[in-house]
Parts: sequence; C-alpha cells; structure tokens
Amino acid sequence: MKINVLNFSYLSILIFVELYELRNAKKVSKKLNVNQPKISRELTFIREVMGDQLFKRGQYGMIPNHFADNLYPSMKRLLDNYKALENHIDNN
Repeated sequence: MKINVLNFSYLSILIFVELYELRNAKKVSKKLNVNQPKISRELTFIREVMGDQLFKRGQYGMIPNHFADNLYPSMKRLLDNYKALENHIDNN
C-alpha cells in the first residue's frame, strides 16, 4: 500500500506519537492542550490514511497493534525532524 506522508500534518504525527507513548487519549489531550474530540478526529484520519485501526481500547488505555508498533519509529523520526527544523529556524 502506498501512503502519501504529505497527508499528515504536524499535529497528526504528534498525536500518533503521544498516543503511542502515553497510551491514553485523555493524557494526550491534556499534555497537548487539544480537546479530546480533536484527538479522536486526528486518530480517525490517521487510521483512514493508514488503512488500519492502529490502536484498540484496553481496560487501562489505548493498546497499539503490530502495525502501530512498526509505524512508531518512523513517525517518531518525522516528529524529531520537525522539531529539529523548528529549533534550527528559531536559532537563526
């Protein structure tokens, strides 16, 4: 499956990474100061683009599936590159 990464905004990538790391949409919402419906909409968008559920709800939060586990390192690198670019721009 060919996925166009240009479909992802910085926020989409950030939300995916934070959900993967925190495993809880409410915590992500508070950390990013983004309302929960927006978190849900972004996750739905990411799921549609990827063609995969990525996470399932567990008793204590979101549980990433195998696809999300494989996707996370690339999404984390994208996020880190965004942040590095932002720092570079801010320091020049």
